[in-house]
Amino acid sequence: MLEVRRLSVSYGSIGAVQSVSLQVPKGKVVALIGSSGAGKSTILKAIAGHLSPRSGQVIHNGADITGLSPMELIRRGIALASGQGWVFPELTIHDNLVLGHCANLGASDLISATHQVYSLLPSLGEKRGQSAGTLWPSLRKMLLMGRALMSDPGVLLVDESLWDPDPVVALTMGALLRALARRDKAVLLAGRNAALALDVSTYAYVLEAGRIVGKGAPEALRREGDTIHKYLGEPPARKRYVWRAKYGRNS
Repeated sequence: MLEVRRLSVSYGSIGAVQSVSLQVPKGKVVALIGSSGAGKSTILKAIAGHLSPRSGQVIHNGADITGLSPMELIRRGIALASGQGWVFPELTIHDNLVLGHCANLGASDLISATHQVYSLLPSLGEKRGQSAGTLWPSLRKMLLMGRALMSDPGVLLVDESLWDPDPVVALTMGALLRALARRDKAVLLAGRNAALALDVSTYAYVLEAGRIVGKGAPEALRREGDTIHKYLGEPPARKRYVWRAKYGRNS
């Protein structure tokens, strides 16, 4: 269980996130949706230790982990997957994944970790010997996701830069996140594409100007379509058929 309690984050004198509280239970995908600049990535970075909160707490399995370093949080089972991450271009896909495992040597053994990643993301396994610097952007993003999974996190934070608005990665992400939830992982998915985020999640928070302005189960938020349209500027049904046609309705 991951819990955020009244989290506030500032960039200098500018308040980016104001008193945000949310919960991400084990075995669930929780969406954090909002327009660009709403504060979604800031929240994920603060949870992952890349930003220092001005106030509030981050609780993981009952322990206060607020302000711990990113490496310590990885060792505690919290990983951030972001499309803004880096890869070693001269190394192969496989070698890049091995480096991800080195971030948490107390996790599952290397062979088991790579097997799990290749089973979840078979496109990486098919090209495991290819240099990362030659990858198309979509496959590079999948490599960044795979490397985050190599530390065997109990909590996975997925930034919108990894999957939104890339339709290839977005479709792959739907199946992947559901598979991770079935393995009892807690997943926090950030994105501005409400239709796709609601289709894969079991609960969602709507963020605007650094504050939570709505929350609830996906079906409840869809019934309140004005909320989605007001804060994200799009009807909740837009593009939903793309994800749903491939993965079906959320249970």
